Amino acid sequence: MFISHLAFFISIISLVLFFIRWVEHQFYERLLLLFIALNVVETGMWLYCNFYTNQFALWSDAASILVVNLSLLLPFFIIIYIGKKIAFKPSLSLIAGLASISLLIYEIHVVLSDEPNNIIFYATNKQVTTNLLVQVFISCISFIAFLVVFLKKPPITNDELFDGKFKRTLFWLFTAFFAHDLLFLLVLNNSKLVSRMHHLIQSSAFEVGNLLNLIIPLLLLLVSIYINWFYLLLRFKKNTQQAAVSWDYNKSSIQIIDLQSLPQNVTWNELMKTFQTTHPVCINYVEQLSFLSKTEKAYAFLAIFEFNQKELSDALFVSIRTIETNLYRLRSKLKKEGHELSFPYLKK
Repeated sequence: MFISHLAFFISIISLVLFFIRWVEHQFYERLLLLFIALNVVETGMWLYCNFYTNQFALWSDAASILVVNLSLLLPFFIIIYIGKKIAFKPSLSLIAGLASISLLIYEIHVVLSDEPNNIIFYATNKQVTTNLLVQVFISCISFIAFLVVFLKKPPITNDELFDGKFKRTLFWLFTAFFAHDLLFLLVLNNSKLVSRMHHLIQSSAFEVGNLLNLIIPLLLLLVSIYINWFYLLLRFKKNTQQAAVSWDYNKSSIQIIDLQSLPQNVTWNELMKTFQTTHPVCINYVEQLSFLSKTEKAYAFLAIFEFNQKELSDALFVSIRTIETNLYRLRSKLKKEGHELSFPYLKK
């Protein structure tokens, strides 16, 4: 009971953290937000039906099927749309289409069942094994589709980052979700398909599934923090270390660049060509940081002018998470090499 309540509470925290930056979200992040919201609904229904009522409700059976199947479809599309832009109306059409597929799957279960009250995954349904096998097939196909797009997704798609901790966290999150779904179906199976030891297997599956029910919200919380925490971390570092920066000339002498003047392809070589005449001091200081990659040098130059993440996101046509990840990597490498974290990035 404690684990179920804790899972529900963590799911709500994840939802709140994700919703804080709704305006700044890319489309795939909004699909992630929908996935988290569905997880809150699912854990809430599990909590209510198991601990706060003794009566089985038809609505909970139908709602669970709709919520789970919509959740099964989302991982595939979340990975697909990382690094891709989509207009508002087509995005609504896509979400409506996914909801329609989930509703269609529910109708298929209703047709297959032999229960007059349309209760699907319940002992009174004589065709519950058939329904379970269909649901297992849907879960396996969804998981395979997710694995295919996940493994084929390049680490950088249209300047959007898909690597490191973010990629690993998404993998384990969705893998745990699919595993939890299959274990739940195993628990529901009262037939002899499992073997004589089905009771022991079901008991073990229930305990593992209960643990995954907690792990999934924790991973959702980690994803929420990963997408939102860089901004706060960078602000904290900037405020605490601003006084430690050494300037060899007046900071006010730096002319602020116009983001509209950025080259179409924002690489370090293009930035040098564009701003060598107007900002030679800035270019030369950054160029001397030989331990930085060209991408990190580009961000080191842009960081000089203290644009906020939203401005850089709009100018570079990437998500705020990508901006913050690159800035975090830049400052981590500067710190590791013993340099100041702000321009002119002098050696301490």
